[in-house]
Amino acid sequence: MASRYILCADHKLGKKTFATLALRGTYFQGEILPSATLLVRHKLGTHISLDLNFARQYDNIYSFGGGLVMQLQTLNFFILSDNLFGTIQPLSGKLTHLNFGLNFCWLKKGVKSPPKKDKTEDIERY
Repeated sequence: MASRYILCADHKLGKKTFATLALRGTYFQGEILPSATLLVRHKLGTHISLDLNFARQYDNIYSFGGGLVMQLQTLNFFILSDNLFGTIQPLSGKLTHLNFGLNFCWLKKGVKSPPKKDKTEDIERY
């Protein structure tokens, strides 16, 4: 069974643009297989965002991917591809994985966040 280690970092590039870097190492049969992914997400309004990513896997596989994510109140729909070149030219021999997904998210109404701690409490203790 392979062991995976993932390190992710997010950075806000603008008001509606975010970047994510993911580094992953897979330990399989005594060998470490590295991969890195850079993702840029841009929000197109309040409910739709576009994703564009570049990945390098196992020192020899490069891919450009993309996706479309729609986030409604309780419904999330996404279409993701890990290799846009294979989607555009399916007979080129390049592999493409298309992922379609539908998520239902229910949030409890009326749940309040914990009260903020008053800074004077710390001062009074000392």
